[in-house]
Amino acid sequence: MNFKDMVNDDIFTFLNIDEFGEVTTIDDEEVVVVFGTIELSDFTIKNGEGLLEEDRIFYVKDGDLSFYPRQGNKIVVNGDKCEVLQTSEDDGLLKVLIRLIES
Repeated sequence: MNFKDMVNDDIFTFLNIDEFGEVTTIDDEEVVVVFGTIELSDFTIKNGEGLLEEDRIFYVKDGDLSFYPRQGNKIVVNGDKCEVLQTSEDDGLLKVLIRLIES
């Protein structure tokens, strides 16, 4: 097994709905994500903004969504309107910081 296979196995385990993952609807697409806690050191928000209680983070496999969640995009997550604040990618996994706009 090569390194890429090991990373893919780790992502599969992390996103497994029997482990941490949960089926979530994002813009009418059902995908498996993991919601996590926000560490202030994980993100640098531009324009002097801080993180708010309404901010959430989720992880999704790169390519599972039909679009790349870019900063400023408005998305609907499980019926809640959100704005993408920041997205980063690491070894095939997207980490997306969102702010709840309206629930």
